[in-house]
Amino acid sequence: MNNGKWTLFAVGYQCVFAYGVSLVVYQLGMLFTGGGFGVATAVAFAVAAVFCFLLFRPGKKTVS
Repeated sequence: MNNGKWTLFAVGYQCVFAYGVSLVVYQLGMLFTGGGFGVATAVAFAVAAVFCFLLFRPGKKTVS
């Protein structure tokens, strides 16, 4: 990436994203197998909502 700051940012972003995905998968799995609903499950739903928003948001239209 030709810059140490960008490299650290890229590695940090991937770690945070992976932690968010694993939180959602684990908490939803615990919810469906009888683990109950807790604060972490609510956070997992919020993270999943953010992921869905980022995935399905409309793109910017360019003027040509």
